[in-house]
Amino acid sequence: MNKATLISTINGFLTAIITQLKVRNSLLELVNTLFQTTHTMYVADAVNTLSYKINFKKVGNIVYVDGYLKNGYSSMITPTIGLVTIDDSLYFVKTDTSVNIPIMNNSTFSIGGLIFNEDFISLQSNLGAGSLVSFNGHYQTND
Repeated sequence: MNKATLISTINGFLTAIITQLKVRNSLLELVNTLFQTTHTMYVADAVNTLSYKINFKKVGNIVYVDGYLKNGYSSMITPTIGLVTIDDSLYFVKTDTSVNIPIMNNSTFSIGGLIFNEDFISLQSNLGAGSLVSFNGHYQTND
């Protein structure tokens, strides 16, 4: 939920006749915005597949993201724009903004990066055959 939607929802509950129920319901929207559940995108490990588990948790207009990517192909994946598409607009990166989030290869301890840009995630560095990389970061969404 963005700021405008939250304000509209609260105003919708708080009309001319204000009851305890309307106040509770309007505050519940605020609580649900601040303490949302984690949204997960998941593709299971398989041969010839880019598998991943990406967790998104939004608090206000900040999204905390963590997870892993695994290259199930027998060849390297080179830097790729739009490697993964974010499946829920609630978690899109702020318009005209891109965010670099470092990745760590779990077997070689080499470091690379992901770029989060609006509705997709791009690979900034090579991802070797069979490699598993993990990441943890945050970014801002539109208000």
